[in-house]
Amino acid sequence: MSTKVEFHAIRPFGPTILQGKLPNNLIKILDNRATQLLEDKKLSKEYDHSMNLAGNVQQEVRYPNDDLISKEFKPLIDALGKVVHQYISIPPASDTISPAFVGSMLIESMWVVSQWAGDFNPMHVHQGELSGVIYLRVPPSLKDEYAKESIPMLPVTHGVAFTKLQIVLYTIILFIVSVLPYIVLMSGIVYLISAIILSSIFMYYSIKLYLSDDDAIAMKTFNFSIYYIFLIFIALLLDHYLI
Repeated sequence: MSTKVEFHAIRPFGPTILQGKLPNNLIKILDNRATQLLEDKKLSKEYDHSMNLAGNVQQEVRYPNDDLISKEFKPLIDALGKVVHQYISIPPASDTISPAFVGSMLIESMWVVSQWAGDFNPMHVHQGELSGVIYLRVPPSLKDEYAKESIPMLPVTHGVAFTKLQIVLYTIILFIVSVLPYIVLMSGIVYLISAIILSSIFMYYSIKLYLSDDDAIAMKTFNFSIYYIFLIFIALLLDHYLI
């Protein structure tokens, strides 16, 4: 049975996150038990976790505590221990969490969420030192899921190609609008240079997204869009107070 775990650190919006993939045999342990808990009416009622739902989700069932210490789950728990050990060895986590924590690691709870198109979870917090998400099943096309529920997302109503074109067109408009504060004498040269550089990078990502079908490019474009807003306002403030 494979227990090799390969994860890498990313920082998409602040805190460090470990992203990777567990071996299929470990995923199967969770998936088989999840199917049993969700499909058995008696078990789903006994271990119902829906009172803890933070958002609009159809069903949530807690894994029994006995599962977490069972022989069947041991390879999974050991693998998760390796993930935690890797996480706390990376700054800034390594500065706040002692490696000795792994030796006494306790999984407080584990649950499965049955989530469908239209379901959502808002921003919320969990108890404990660390928390994580393991995706057991992901639909091959999220666009099809939204279409099935008649959710009018642009890729659903007009197609992916049209959506990509709109992203490029709106980025061009954004580029023009971003330099307006300088044109109307609201800001100076520091802001202008920053706006041109940031908008050019955004334009690069949007064109690359238009020409590619790689989901990784889409995620990079999305991540930069978050940083863009933050950095453009930082540039505006610096220009105002330093010039």
